[in-house]
Amino acid sequence: MSLVSAARRLAASVTVEPVLLLFMVGSYMQYTAMQSLVYAKTCQGLFSPTVCNNLQLDEYSAERDAVQDGASYWMLYSNVALAVPSVISGIYLGTWSDVFGRKAPLLLPPLGQVLAALVYMAMSAYDSVPVGFNVLANLLAGLLGGFSSMIMCCMSYLSAVTVTRQRTTRVSVLESMSFLGGFIGPFVGSAIFEGAGRTWNFTALVIVNSAIVLYVVIRVPEVPPPRQPPAGGSACQKLARVFSLRYLWDAVRVAFKPRADSGRRYILMLLVVAFIIMINTFGENDVTYLYVKDAPIFLDDALYDTYFSVKHALSAGVLILGMPLCRRFFDLRDTTLSALGIISKILGLIWLGFTVNVGVLFCVPVVSMVSTFCIPPIRSLLSKLVEADEQGRVFSLLMVAESLCSVLGSALYNSVYPATRGWLHGLVFLLGAATLLLPAGLLYYVHRRLRSGAVERVQPPAAGDREQLAGTDTAPATEEAPPPPPPPGLAAVPAAL
Repeated sequence: MSLVSAARRLAASVTVEPVLLLFMVGSYMQYTAMQSLVYAKTCQGLFSPTVCNNLQLDEYSAERDAVQDGASYWMLYSNVALAVPSVISGIYLGTWSDVFGRKAPLLLPPLGQVLAALVYMAMSAYDSVPVGFNVLANLLAGLLGGFSSMIMCCMSYLSAVTVTRQRTTRVSVLESMSFLGGFIGPFVGSAIFEGAGRTWNFTALVIVNSAIVLYVVIRVPEVPPPRQPPAGGSACQKLARVFSLRYLWDAVRVAFKPRADSGRRYILMLLVVAFIIMINTFGENDVTYLYVKDAPIFLDDALYDTYFSVKHALSAGVLILGMPLCRRFFDLRDTTLSALGIISKILGLIWLGFTVNVGVLFCVPVVSMVSTFCIPPIRSLLSKLVEADEQGRVFSLLMVAESLCSVLGSALYNSVYPATRGWLHGLVFLLGAATLLLPAGLLYYVHRRLRSGAVERVQPPAAGDREQLAGTDTAPATEEAPPPPPPPGLAAVPAAL
């Protein structure tokens, strides 16, 4: 096969990867600017400009403590405002993707980001706009889905167009777009911030999310739902069907309805594993900025952007290259890959907890880079444990867990960190590492059951790859060893972030 034909084949297989990449670039591009804005607005509401410009001096240590605590709580309020409405909207988006098609739900989260960016622009441009408007910005984003719904919609789309044997690798590549966005976004955001100021960071966010909407409309093909929705009826009846409360119950029922060969048990256990991992991921991300701004590290915003970018670049590289290599050449099981990710995450949190200077801090991305193996296999496993017309629903459940984790992780870490920073600065990260022992144990149980062959049947996908939708099967003949003969009754299970 020529290089040109291979490149064309690769380009033809691209679907929603650019959507998630651009969305995450925009999110991370404004993330530090938003945290810095909340930090500055909190100080403006409490103290004079003289104090705010010299918070790093020892003589203002009491004021710095007040700003740290205040900013931490404002971040908690804004995360609640994002997560709570996104739980409801995300369930609807996941169910709509199963019932009405996979394309339209991709449009709502970027529109929410545009509205949030407009609020941030007003906060940044006018000193009179108080820090509380940050809560309004997150509320608008949450009502239209938020970042968790964007990930869920992309995963649902990809699962619908990917052959089963390729799904873990494709999900890992899609997941890597989050980390690649985390690498690119801070550099772009820092350049904009240094060259033009915070307001232009949020202006760029509007531009990026507008580009996502255009890409989805023009480039992403519709994937018909596995079962056609009921037609006919008046406009009110159609609207009632779209917003039916039954969809909320259908999403919950996916996890709890009886399944053959203990399928329900594995789904619930994998959801718990993902839940605890994501609590620590969100909590760590939420507190790290405050942690490194405090003594003894005193990291400035530009260097924090660099740290964040290095961490996400390594994470993206490990997912894009490491996961496919592990599956192809070492034949590692999905549960094994996820366990390696948990071990790496534990070590990374311990290292971060004992960080005392910038040099030690920049070792954290190296120690924790395999932690990105935790979630992608879990997403893939869940998609194979349910029917084709339940994939959007199961991903919406994972999205609900993700949204709840953004609140609980923020609440736990932002409560423990202010209470313990004077005693042991990094204790919150050490406690987080200890909580990861539970998902490690649950994952070991699932792994043993997989070894016994209890869940080894791989369910055929609802649709093939994007090329198969067009009538051409371009999937490689073998990506991994074929599964053993299936026992009756259950779908197979891959691994995660």
